[in-house]
Amino acid sequence: MSLFNQVFDGKDYFECEKCESLAIIDENGKLMRMVFTNQGLPAIYEEKNKANFINENGSLKCDCNN
Repeated sequence: MSLFNQVFDGKDYFECEKCESLAIIDENGKLMRMVFTNQGLPAIYEEKNKANFINENGSLKCDCNN
């Protein structure tokens, strides 16, 4: 099973229309994010600053400036 499937499969996740990143709050409360590198390869990591990715109503958003 790919890391993408382990993190995102079957869960509601946010997809940014501008930068195409994905984000989800996992079952442990961590904000996991997938972005594309300059080479177009996906990278998944834990985002340390959740405040940049959560709206006042608790929904996910992106902090990109594209």
